[in-house]
Amino acid sequence: MDGVCPRLARSHTFSRIASSRVSRAVKARAATAGPNLLEKTHMKDEEMRGLQDRISDLETSTRLALDHLESVPEKLSLLENFKDLEESQRQREVVEERYARYKDIVGDLQHQLEESKRRIQDYRDEKMDAASRSIRLAALSSSIRGQGNFLSSSLLSDSASPHKRFASPELDSSLLEDQSLSLNGIKPLSTAQ
Repeated sequence: MDGVCPRLARSHTFSRIASSRVSRAVKARAATAGPNLLEKTHMKDEEMRGLQDRISDLETSTRLALDHLESVPEKLSLLENFKDLEESQRQREVVEERYARYKDIVGDLQHQLEESKRRIQDYRDEKMDAASRSIRLAALSSSIRGQGNFLSSSLLSDSASPHKRFASPELDSSLLEDQSLSLNGIKPLSTAQ
């Protein structure tokens, strides 16, 4: 880039030298040719100055353009960094959206787990209640069978001795009442005392 500016400076110097030589030659001819030629020479000099000013402006704008071109890579680097930042921000938003969805899923799964644990505990409680009821019913059933056997044997023994049966009808009715109450799971008054 530095090689371009010296070239422009050399070309600018060359154009000034050339224009001054041309100007002298034109003035020399004009002096010999007359007033009309002198005016033409003067106009040519004005044109030459205008062209030199344009060349100077072009050199200045060329230098500015070169300076701008030198700063373009830095600007491109900044632009790339900005694009990288935008991409990072977009990826961050995607990750945050995924995190929110996963958090909701985990919350639902935890709720389902708690609900399953509660159902399992309810099932275990019901199973324990059923087992304890079954044990109570089995005990009650064996108790009823035992009392039923006792009743049968006492009724058989009572029917074998008829005088004993008629000896105390109140006693027989209270015995029957006690046995029917114990069959229903209620303790008779005579045994409770």
